[in-house]
Amino acid sequence: MTYDFYTFALTDRRRMLADAGFARDDLRIWAHPDGRAIGEGVAAALSDEAFLRFLDVGAAPVTESTQRYGEAER
Repeated sequence: MTYDFYTFALTDRRRMLADAGFARDDLRIWAHPDGRAIGEGVAAALSDEAFLRFLDVGAAPVTESTQRYGEAER
């Protein structure tokens, strides 16, 4: 059994951050009005599960990259 910790592409992670209300500044730091902040490099380095926990999202959204990955597994 393999564990796939990284299935979201960086573009998907950026889109998810923006959808969750984060805004990116000149230094590539994503900040939320509630006080949470994360650097883009850290957002890219976090496993999918940890990234979703940070976003406080219950279930992983289906993105183009995860959809392609799921099709490749079949």
